[in-house]
Amino acid sequence: MRAIINEFLEKAAEVAKREKSIFLRWDPPFDKNFQFSIFNFQNPPIKYYKLKSVKSVQPQHTLIIDLTKTDDELLSGMHEKTRYNIRLAERKGVVIRAAGKEGNEIFWKLLQMTTERDAFTGHDKSHYERLSRVFSATDSKPFIRIYIAEYQNRPLAAAIIMFHNGTATYVHGASSNEYRNVMAPYLLHWRIMQDARSLDCNSYDLWGIDDRNPRWEGITRFKKGFGGMHISYPDSMDIIWRTWRYTAYRLAKSLR
Repeated sequence: MRAIINEFLEKAAEVAKREKSIFLRWDPPFDKNFQFSIFNFQNPPIKYYKLKSVKSVQPQHTLIIDLTKTDDELLSGMHEKTRYNIRLAERKGVVIRAAGKEGNEIFWKLLQMTTERDAFTGHDKSHYERLSRVFSATDSKPFIRIYIAEYQNRPLAAAIIMFHNGTATYVHGASSNEYRNVMAPYLLHWRIMQDARSLDCNSYDLWGIDDRNPRWEGITRFKKGFGGMHISYPDSMDIIWRTWRYTAYRLAKSLR
């Protein structure tokens, strides 16, 4: 872990110097309970920079599903309602596939329905297009796939999944307002887990739950139905390269 973080921070510092960056906001990639601190290094990789703990941008809690288990073991670890909905979607004839280039447009259309229905703001369309372009499923590591759940040839749900270093991560998702009774999202994630295992992934990161936020209630309940291990991450951290500019930035932000 230390070697990886050293390399990451050294590369980040090189980019920051070249781009004359003010600071880097970093989400530490280890469990909040893991006994590890960059402050305790004998040779700290960022000893020349100031650090500030800030409110996290990404979700601080997630569920990690162990894909080394068999199908029966995975299903037995799920909530009974989740297992029922997976089987219901199968009986109804829901089909799951990894999309080609058309996946971006399908995902975007479904996302418009999702953001309107659930009253939240997504990224611009270009954000999702760049994700697919930069991390196309070729020799790129990590790489991304868009999975589509279809019923009677109509797309009902979609998920953007990133594959990296033995982990498949659920990055973004969207669903239709139609045929919600066929439970397409449940089968979608079950098939993603099975496909991830065939791609030599040993874990599936559902990336984001929050029991304390009412706005996250539905998605948290949905994800917890699949089981998995609850992981909590520490607060985000600002690595500050230009102190006075950073102070001015924080002041301006507080006055908004």
